[in-house]
Amino acid sequence: MLLALFAACTIPEIDDLRDVLPDNRLAIDDDAFVATEVEQPSAYYGYTADGVDAIDHGVGDVLDQLGQITAFPASWVERTHTATWVPWLQDGVWSQLWARADDDGATTWAIQAKADDSLTGTWLDVVAGRVEAGSDAIQSTGVLEVAMDALAKLGMATGSGHLWATYEIREDGATVTARVQDFSDDLWEPVDGTVRYDWDRSQGGSMEWAIAADVSEPANGVLEDLRILSRWDAAGAGRADALVTGGDAGPLVFSEVECWDAAHATVFHDSIITAPEGEASSCAFGDPSEGTP
Repeated sequence: MLLALFAACTIPEIDDLRDVLPDNRLAIDDDAFVATEVEQPSAYYGYTADGVDAIDHGVGDVLDQLGQITAFPASWVERTHTATWVPWLQDGVWSQLWARADDDGATTWAIQAKADDSLTGTWLDVVAGRVEAGSDAIQSTGVLEVAMDALAKLGMATGSGHLWATYEIREDGATVTARVQDFSDDLWEPVDGTVRYDWDRSQGGSMEWAIAADVSEPANGVLEDLRILSRWDAAGAGRADALVTGGDAGPLVFSEVECWDAAHATVFHDSIITAPEGEASSCAFGDPSEGTP
């Protein structure tokens, strides 16, 4: 019986399905965000690092689990072209993963879970997605949904809301556009919005947030529209450009730019209400509105 289980792990169809599933390259695991201590730490570096942490918590942990699951044998049903990694019990939660080779060459998959003493009852889709035809272990494109509400209900994660993402995974990074609804984890209050990030371990990356949030000080419950574009290089130096409109800003547009060095110390800061501090020439990146790198 044991030999038969391990033989199932080498079925070519299962290997193909396993290879195209999204992996932890969707999380921004970048050495540019190694913690440092400086006298004048950049606030916008901190916001960017917190955003990276939120992505890693909301997506990375789930994808790590996906990789751990598929390391085990799976069963294969030729009639439906479906591989199933049979249910397992961990911390009082039953989970299972299935992946199906569709007729159009794409792959449909889902992680399902239930908190139950038995395998009766309804499975909840906690993560589900579709991988486009032509994807392989090196590069793949697809869509996925992370149901943080369901994960939290089962005690599998902290937070709330939903995340829907379209992605392109490369050999050493990824480009992802994600929409979040009432999304939170232990670092963020619930927000609605969109985040797009593009990163490569050897080059750095960028992350753009467009969210509705209360950014007034002190907070008063009125939401503003916040856009932040952060860019960083492989050494850790970066620049953030922020715009705030609506809410307490009224008809005004509040703009702010901040640059930091590889140690994450502020080297330049300017906003619509403050005088410039530092030299703009110290920034690792130019003004995005001027199309400069």
